[in-house]
Amino acid sequence: MRPSAFTAFLLAFCVVAAPVMAETKIEPEKRVLIAKVLELSGTKSAFVGGPPLKLSQFENMIRRIYPDLPAEGLKIVHEEFQAMMNGYHEEVFAAIISLYDRHYSKDEILELTALLETPPGKKMVKIQNLMVAEIRALSRKSLMRRMPNYMQRIEERIKVLRVCPESL
Repeated sequence: MRPSAFTAFLLAFCVVAAPVMAETKIEPEKRVLIAKVLELSGTKSAFVGGPPLKLSQFENMIRRIYPDLPAEGLKIVHEEFQAMMNGYHEEVFAAIISLYDRHYSKDEILELTALLETPPGKKMVKIQNLMVAEIRALSRKSLMRRMPNYMQRIEERIKVLRVCPESL
């Protein structure tokens, strides 16, 4: 299952905030309960499949900065990438747990767990990515339907300023 846009955003935020947030002291029982919610909701599996940045993407970024990078430089890039990614999953998981701890009480976590264990909760997790995709499509469709009218209005208003070519 692909992570939803919200999950992707959450994970990206957590990567940036993880060192600060992972230091939070959390009651051990609540930590276990949060971990269960993350498992049931699919949040944990959303990032276990791999980091948001792949070696090839990192390599391409470095090659833009150093276009003439020799083979030994590429070896350094690979070593540093591996070092950067070492402990990534554990760090992100700890950050996500800290987020849940900050935003949910223990009782709310118990209620989330109960919801996620019901058939509607399981269905919600199963179709969340589909729902996000459909919402995006509806949003784009609405915007595209409105666009011609607003483009015409923009054109008319800008022509008055006499700054656009006559081809508008």
